[in-house]
Amino acid sequence: MKTTFFALCILFLISCNRPNKARLTEEVKASIATKFDQQAKATGTVYEIQSLDLTETEKNNYVGILETIENGESFTYELDVVTDGDSFVWKIVE
Repeated sequence: MKTTFFALCILFLISCNRPNKARLTEEVKASIATKFDQQAKATGTVYEIQSLDLTETEKNNYVGILETIENGESFTYELDVVTDGDSFVWKIVE
């Protein structure tokens, strides 16, 4: 009984530190929107984020596909995202 309880506690602690994919996707999307807003003001670009899909490649590392419309034209970008469960960094793969 104690072994089972101990194992459940460890699994709970591990899952608490694991990022929620849906939450991470929304946070990354908001961060991208902030960056795009800054660029849009500087360049006069009109853009809309259509979608962002993240796929975990290994623990705390994700690849993503970002689809946008910029000045009426469709664009697709590949992203790399790394998170520690509390914060993240993203970059567009060129």
